[in-house]
Amino acid sequence: MKDVILFLQNNPLLIYITILLFILCLIFVIVKRKWIFKMYKKYEEIILYLIAGFLTTVISILSYALFVFLLNPFLDKMISITVANILSWIIAVTFAFFVNKIFVFKSKTKGKDLLNESIEFVKYRIVSLLVDIFCMWLFVSLFKMNDILAKIIDQVIIVIINYIFSKFIIFTKKD
Repeated sequence: MKDVILFLQNNPLLIYITILLFILCLIFVIVKRKWIFKMYKKYEEIILYLIAGFLTTVISILSYALFVFLLNPFLDKMISITVANILSWIIAVTFAFFVNKIFVFKSKTKGKDLLNESIEFVKYRIVSLLVDIFCMWLFVSLFKMNDILAKIIDQVIIVIINYIFSKFIIFTKKD
């Protein structure tokens, strides 16, 4: 985090560009609101998934940072990173299941089908957890990347993988 703050302090032009882009985006939304609504309706599921993925990512990163902060005094750095990563994964997956089921894919399963759906969800999230752990190891240990920056990059990869699993395997429409 200190690296990001230092980077922004040394590059004030980046802040001005960001503010300008934000203002341009607001103007675009005001001018093109009908077109935006039409596009939203057309791509509603993907947009909702990206929002859900963003929220899940925020929950994952914040809980990860909290667990690293709590575990670092007691464990080796890589062990605390791994344990924090697993604990943040559990929290994020629980959140993601309910958000994806209810709001994104609008699944109406109940009873045995709900149980099967949740088992499939957890099963494929375990696959993405293994990818997550590998990416964190690769970025932090081999590439010597800051662990928070590594976690952010890692989460982009995970969101894409999880969408593919959710869309085409877990929350398929059952007729």
